[in-house]
Amino acid sequence: MHGILLGVRQPAGQWCRVLDRAYGDLTIRVRSVVPSEGPACTETVELAGPDVPKALGHLRRLANVSRLQVLDEDKRHALVRFQVDGCPVLSAVRAGGVPPELPFRCSDGEDRLLFLGEADELAGVLHELRRRGLEERVVYAGPWSRGVDSLTPHQRDVLATALEAGYYAHPRRISMTRLAERLGVSKSTMSETLMIIETRLVEEHMSGAGGDGWHPAGGHPKAREALTTA
Repeated sequence: MHGILLGVRQPAGQWCRVLDRAYGDLTIRVRSVVPSEGPACTETVELAGPDVPKALGHLRRLANVSRLQVLDEDKRHALVRFQVDGCPVLSAVRAGGVPPELPFRCSDGEDRLLFLGEADELAGVLHELRRRGLEERVVYAGPWSRGVDSLTPHQRDVLATALEAGYYAHPRRISMTRLAERLGVSKSTMSETLMIIETRLVEEHMSGAGGDGWHPAGGHPKAREALTTA
């Protein structure tokens, strides 16, 4: 199995890009996407941070967002469901034939999308994004080990964020405190989550189930070339 982690920039005016630019401390995670009629879809989204009440009000006023329901809310967290009347990125992904892993994060104007499948299937997703003129950035492309696959979707999101932010780089480019802030959790929660992830991956590797594993510096060279020259 192969994996490809992309940062796909949403066109101007899309709800996630609007909220991300307006509220820099807001954490946005898309937990589910259900296709509706035509180009529309229904999304369930988690918002976290000090500006959640303002972000909810802003979301309600956007022209391409309708039928908004607040499923859970407090001062720093909200779980909402709403219909989006057309999302170019998700439409391209749907046409590509491989669904992204959920949840996925929206940050710095990008959807951070992880796809798992055979190399030719993943190349097809890239081709569809590029055919539609969407700006994408390949964060990782290469073999996907069973060790990583055994993580929960949330743990994979945390691991992908830590890798991309340079937490495992040498020298380290981001502290645990800053990483926790980026993910909208406390430092103690961040520490515990990373410990669980690292323990599981080490155990899988030592048991011989890790395969080629991640190549966080950019992916296995041959696999990256095969996936990104779509």
